[in-house]
Amino acid sequence: MAKTWKKTSIKVASKDANETARNRSFNNVAENADETKIGRFAQIVEKLTGDSVSSTTVTVVDEIAK
Repeated sequence: MAKTWKKTSIKVASKDANETARNRSFNNVAENADETKIGRFAQIVEKLTGDSVSSTTVTVVDEIAK
């Protein structure tokens, strides 16, 4: 079986000063985005929004064919 990368997306969960939770989704992430790059991206989101990032979730979609 062959495995082919299709897409990667990131969800950044954060809270603002009032403890209101917010999820931001980002699509079309590069296939080779490693843990360090994704962590830096979450830090940038934190700086731009002023919210405190509580978690970052990465979803990778692969297609498996025979």
